[in-house]
Amino acid sequence: MTQTRLTRAEQQARTRARLLAAAEELLVRQGYGATSLDLVAETAGYSKGAIYSNFASKEALFLALLQGYMHRLQADLEALIASPEPGPDRVGLTDWLQALPVDENCLRLTTELQLQARRNPAFAADFYALQQNHFAAVTTHIRRLAGPAVDRMPIPPETLARVVLALAHGLGLQAPVNSDAAPASDTGALIAAVLNLALPQGI
Repeated sequence: MTQTRLTRAEQQARTRARLLAAAEELLVRQGYGATSLDLVAETAGYSKGAIYSNFASKEALFLALLQGYMHRLQADLEALIASPEPGPDRVGLTDWLQALPVDENCLRLTTELQLQARRNPAFAADFYALQQNHFAAVTTHIRRLAGPAVDRMPIPPETLARVVLALAHGLGLQAPVNSDAAPASDTGALIAAVLNLALPQGI
């Protein structure tokens, strides 16, 4: 059987994906500080030059990894909230929240990068810009949920977006790893309760 030859763009996309996967694996295992670009390249099976062909720096590599998590969450919300008329899929959103997946890798990555932003002002500018874009995307979905009643919300949509994301992150971190102390359903249920209080017509 003849194997289809990948295009240059496909090869680059595959290399990028393998580098991101290696970076994620190493970050979870040993943390941001102990994860060097040399080790990422070795784990992915490439030379260090492959990293610089795809990412400008170690910070850029890990920001791209975080951005991937954010985009997946935004895509889930887009599918549930920005649905065709007659309106948002509120039943689907509630069900999704009740089964909200708490991704341990994402929690660790976000926490590590938050700490790095505190230590490195240059990196902080890029990190907080990415975070602000994420807040803005979630705010858009909250506005869609509120609809014409958005002006009657007790707190601004932008603030509610920050509260929801902070709850998801904070509650996830409070639970011990591999523990049922704070199951995902509890986190989602609490977020649903906050949305029901903050949105005039609930969810």
